[in-house]
Amino acid sequence: MEIFDGRYYKHSKWFLRAIGLWPYETHIRRINSFIIFYIIILSLAIPQTIMLVKHWRDFNIMCENSVSLMFAIVCMSKYAVTYTSAEQLKLLFLQIIKDWQKIKDETERKILQKTTEEGRTLVLMYTIYITYATIMYGLIPFTPYFLDQILPLQNGTRPKQVAFYADYVIFDQFDYHYWCCGHMILVYFYTSCSLFSGVDGIYLLAVKHACGLFLITWIETMGNSQKTDENCYQPKNDAIVRREMTEAVILHNETIRCVDLLEDSFSKCFLIVQGVSVLGLSLGSLYTLFILDDFYKFVRIVAFIFGIQIHLLYLNWVGQQIIDSSLKVFYSS
Repeated sequence: MEIFDGRYYKHSKWFLRAIGLWPYETHIRRINSFIIFYIIILSLAIPQTIMLVKHWRDFNIMCENSVSLMFAIVCMSKYAVTYTSAEQLKLLFLQIIKDWQKIKDETERKILQKTTEEGRTLVLMYTIYITYATIMYGLIPFTPYFLDQILPLQNGTRPKQVAFYADYVIFDQFDYHYWCCGHMILVYFYTSCSLFSGVDGIYLLAVKHACGLFLITWIETMGNSQKTDENCYQPKNDAIVRREMTEAVILHNETIRCVDLLEDSFSKCFLIVQGVSVLGLSLGSLYTLFILDDFYKFVRIVAFIFGIQIHLLYLNWVGQQIIDSSLKVFYSS
C-alpha cells in the first residue's frame, strides 16, 4: 500500500478516509462514518423536505427545494454506491499496486509517473475549485449583511436573502438566519467537498493510471527497442519484435482488466449521479426563466447550474481519456 501513501494518491486517500470510504478501514469505523455522513446531510435535507411538503403550491419553494434535494440525493447515492463497492475498489487498488511493482523498465516507469502526476495536478485543481465554489456559494446569503457594513442604506437595512427554504420545526429559519446559513456551509463542505474530492479524485487517478498503461502498450506495439525516447523508434529483428509484441499483448490485457475493475467500481455511481444531475440541471434551467428580475436568486441558481455543468464535464472528459488512449493502441496495431 506504499503507493497510496505517496505524493500521487495521498490527497484522495485522505478525503476518502475522512468520510469512511477508504475500503481498508475497519468495519466499525466505516459503519460509524456512514451514520455520521447521513445524519449530517439529512439534517439539512429533512427541513427542506418538510418545507417543500407544506408549501408545495409555492413555485419558488418547489423549484429551489427540489433542485437542492436532488443534490442531496446525488451525494447520498454516490456515498452509498461507493460504500458498497469496497470489494471492487480493493481489487482495483490491488491491480494498481501490481502494475507499479511489475513495471521495472525505467522509461516505462517514467511514463506511468508522468501520467499519474498529471492526474495528481488535476485532482488538486479540482479540489481547489470545489472548495472555492462551496465557500463562495455559501457566502452569497451574507451579501446583504456585507453591503450594509460597506454601503449602508439611509432608510434601513437590506432584506435577508435565504440560501434555501427550510422548516426546522422547533424554530423559525429567519430568527436564526445566519446560523442556518452556517449550517448549510458546514453540511455542503463536509458532504460535497470531501465526497467529490475523494471519489472523483481517486477515479481520475485510476483513469490516468490506465492511460499510462495504454501509452506503454502503444510504445511496445510501435517497436521502441532502445526505450530511451518514446518518440524515436528503431528497426528490430523478428525475435525482438515477437518478444516485445508478446509483452505488449500481456500488458494490454492487464490494462483492460484495470479498466474493467475501474468500470465495476464507478459505473453505477456515475450513472445515478449523471441521471439525477441532468434532472436538476433541467429544472434549474427552467426556474431561471421565471426569476430573471430577481438578481440574487438568478445569480445563486446560475452558480448552482454552472457547478453541475462543471461536474458533468469533469466526469465525461475524464472517461473520454480512456477511450482515446485505447483507440490510440487499436489504430497502432
